[in-house]
Order: sequence, then structure tokens, then C-alpha cells
Amino acid sequence: MKLLKKNIKFIIIILLIIVLCVFKQGLVRNLPILANAGAVEDDELMVEHAKTLLERKWLGNYSYNTLIKNPFFSMFLALCKLFSISYLNATTILYSLACIIFMLAIRKNIKNNICFILIFALLLFNPVMFSKSLFQRVYRNSIIPSLSLLVIGSYIAMFFCRDNKIVFFGIWSIIASISFATFYYTREDSIWLVPFLVFMSISIVTALIITLIKNKEYNYKNIILITSKILFLILPIITTSIFGSFILSKNRSYYNANFINKQSNSSFSELVNTINSIKPNIEIAYVTNTREKLERMSEVSPSFAKIKPELDNLIEFFKDPETNEVINGLFIWPFISAVSKSGYDTYEKENELFIRMNKELNDAINDGKLERQKLMPIVGGEALTPNDYKRYCLAIIEATKFISDYNNITVAGTPVSPYYQGLYDYMSKFKEITGNRVILDENAIDLNGNKMPELEDQKEYISSLENQISILNNIKNIYTYLAKVLQFLGVISYIVITVIMVMELFKKKYDLIEKWIVESAILGAIFTLVLGICYTHIALTKAITVLYLGAAYPLFIIFSCICIYNLIEKIISIINSKKKEQK
Repeated sequence: MKLLKKNIKFIIIILLIIVLCVFKQGLVRNLPILANAGAVEDDELMVEHAKTLLERKWLGNYSYNTLIKNPFFSMFLALCKLFSISYLNATTILYSLACIIFMLAIRKNIKNNICFILIFALLLFNPVMFSKSLFQRVYRNSIIPSLSLLVIGSYIAMFFCRDNKIVFFGIWSIIASISFATFYYTREDSIWLVPFLVFMSISIVTALIITLIKNKEYNYKNIILITSKILFLILPIITTSIFGSFILSKNRSYYNANFINKQSNSSFSELVNTINSIKPNIEIAYVTNTREKLERMSEVSPSFAKIKPELDNLIEFFKDPETNEVINGLFIWPFISAVSKSGYDTYEKENELFIRMNKELNDAINDGKLERQKLMPIVGGEALTPNDYKRYCLAIIEATKFISDYNNITVAGTPVSPYYQGLYDYMSKFKEITGNRVILDENAIDLNGNKMPELEDQKEYISSLENQISILNNIKNIYTYLAKVLQFLGVISYIVITVIMVMELFKKKYDLIEKWIVESAILGAIFTLVLGICYTHIALTKAITVLYLGAAYPLFIIFSCICIYNLIEKIISIINSKKKEQK
């Protein structure tokens, strides 16, 4: 009878999960995409690469921006097209799958069935995953929340099932391996999850060793078992390395380029670090490479002088109207484009120029003709001044508030895709690759001046979305109020749990340590992401946006829910213990 009851509960949970996922899928399946045709370094680049991948031409003919970004998102787009699944449907399926896998990972922690379903629903319907700036854009950031949940969830699962059969540990390791490899080669700043991986790996190995010592079972079988689990922990790193080697081999084969992307471990990245390290004579916020600095560089570097005229022309398109300068986060685009327009339009020509220019600029620095400034390690950005640290702290506070406020999210409207006139072919590529509809301005025309065919039934299409958009806006409004409360209570719960755990350690009680490690790991991942985004925000470009902080929204919600659940469970446990003592 108990077994039957348990099976019925399990079936009900599965059915509820399926119903919620199907409902979510229905809410977003007909939404339009925001097709940024003309964004040649961003959205359009992703679509172009997906097209050439489908044509089995890797990333296409070499140009200045071919290898500037990691390729996995374009692979994802190509797979969507290959299996005839629209981009928005595929992104939603991936996110739903990530939510399911994450909840399975923390099932040992969240044992109450009602709480389990409620937390799953909160995670699944997070408004960031039907927002205009993250979800509807055909850009790589849209899959980062899903991949983050998969990576974090699989490592938490390995931690929880460390003493179980190796087959379960191995399955979670395979999930971690696939998700981390794809996550790592989606963006170039994916290092923010590495501290989480290190922390969880150390926690798992430490727990395995403690269990071995505690049980005093130093036999051959247990040693082999622990060694196997440690190897499974290393598997995601090996898989990521193999995936990186695959990308590298393709780049070598097609372009003779000995790097995965141009922004790391290439002659270009070395040159950019050198340029950034040259001190400008004028201090302008967000601007390291001022016009006067570029002028001085052209005087000491003949190679730089050759591309300077084209660079000056392109700066006019990228400049900030207030300062008349190009902010740090945008400088590489006019620079690499100027190199190409100056005749260095093959990898060999470009690479030779970068090496020569780098040598000339470093020689000028060593000769005292240019002055060097300190750079931040890892990111290669400008070092922070004492005043910057204050701005950094304020940015962290701003980012924390930002991911608590769902008013920042524009929900699933009917965005007008820009750059339509004169770029009809590009718009067609977006529709062809994604399988999703684009909404255009009512006066949109193609290259021949004809009214675009999409406009014929556009009003009817927009009208058909009204109910969906109304429901999505209502969900967003619920999160607007609920998220702040949850996140506040979550942080308070984490602090209280930490205090209780420390107090219990003196009494040699260890039942909260496992839960605290999981909470701390998730919080650490959020904090690492926020730190990186905030540095970018104060040093390079405005980055405290939904686009860059997308992964933080579901992670902060799940962190809060776990902390609140654990504290309530602990309080109930304490009350029950006192009742037993009184009896």
C-alpha cells in the first residue's frame, strides 16, 4: 500500500511537471524574434555562422570577425534548423529540460512534494526566459541561463550522490561534461563558473575522503571506487578540452589559425593588451584608447599608421556623442574592421600585421616614447584606481538590486526589428535559420521598394498574440513583487543557517554542513558573475543589463528558495526535538 501511494505521488509529480512545461511552451511558441540584422559582430554573426555550418563550410570565408567569438551558439542554431525546431521553441525546451534536471539534482534537499513543484514552477516561469532583450534576441546569451543551471545542477547532484552507486555519479558527470563544454564555448567570459566547479569538486573529494576515514574501510574496492569518482569529476574538464581541440582543429584546417577565438591566446589578443596598456594623456571615463593616444601610437608604429586613416573613419560610427570617443567595450570593432579595410583581409596578412604592430608598440614603450599603465589580470582591462573601487562597490549594489527587480524586464512584446530597409536578405536569413516570425514597421520595404510580404497578415498575427502577452505580463508582475520578498528572505535565511551551523559545529552536529555547502556554492556562482559584470560595467561599457545578467535571475530565485526551505525545515526539526524532550 505504501509503495502504491509512493508511486501515485511520483506519477502526479511527473504529470504536473509535464503540464507546466507544455503550458510554458505554448505561451512562447508563436512569439516573434528580435532580428538585429546589421549587427555584424553580434546577432547577424551568429546567424551567418549557423548558415555556413549547415552548408558544411565551418564558419565560412575568413573575414575580420570570423573568429572573434566562440562558436557553440551558432552550432545550437544550426542544430535547431537541422531538426526543424524553431529557435524560440528549442531555447524554451532547453530551459525546461535544464529546470527539470536541476530540480532532480536538488531532490535530496527538497523532499516535500508541494515545495518541490512550487520551486520548479518558480524556476520554469522566470520572466527572463521570455524577455525581449534575452529570449527574443537571436544571440548567444539566451542559452546561458539554461547551460548554467545544467552545470550547477549536475555538480550539486554529484555532491549529493557521492556515496551512492557509481553509475548515478557517472550519469551526472556526463551531464556536467556536455553542459560545461557547451557553456564554456558559448561566450569568452565563461570563466565565472570555474570557481564554482573548483569549490564543488574540492567539497566532493573532501567528503569522499572523510567518509572513507570514518568507515575505516581501506580495502582495494573502496579505493578504486573513490578513484573512479574523482576521475568522473575531472571528466567535464577533459570533455571541454576535447571540444576546444575540435574547434581549434577546424580553425587550423580552414584558416590556418592556431587559436579558438581571436580574443584569447592569439596575436590579436596580445596586441589589444599592449594597446590597452598604453597610458592615455587624457582621462575619460570608459575610454582607454583616446584619439590623442591613437595619434601618438601612429607616430611610433608605422604598422599602426597604415590603418589609422580607416580607423579614424570608422570611429565616427562607433563614437559616443558626448565624449566624441569610442568606449572601451566597442574599440575592438572599428579597430579590426579598419585592419581589414586597409588591405589586411586574410588571416595571414592580418596576423603578420598584428605581430609587427605589437613589436613596434612594445619597443616604443621600452624606449620611453609611450608610457605603460597597469592592467587587470585575466581580463586584460584597465586597472582600478582608488576612485574606481568606490564605483565598483556601487555597481555591485546596483547589480544586486537589478536582478531583484523584474520591472527591468520587457516582456514578450511585439518588437519592431531594426535595420530592415535595405537589409531584406539579412532579415530573410534570420527567419530561415530560426523558423520564427519577425515583426516589421508598417512602412517596411525591400531592396526594390516593394512592400515586404510579412506585412500582409502582420496585424492579424499581432492580434493573435494578445492573450499570450497578457498572461506573460501578469506572470512578470507576480515576479516583480514576489522576487524581492523571496530574495530578501533567502539572504536572511542563509545568514541564519550559517550562524546555526557554526553553533552546532561546537556541539559536533554536522547535519547542516551539506546544505550550507550547496547554498554557498550557488551564492558564490551568482557573486562571481556579478563581480565580472560590474567590472565590465565600470571599465568597459554599460553591462548591468538583462542581457548580461540573465543567468543570475533563475540562480538567485533557486538560491532563495533552497535557503528558505532549509531554514523552515531546521526550525521544524528544532521544535520537534524540544517537544520530544518535554515528553
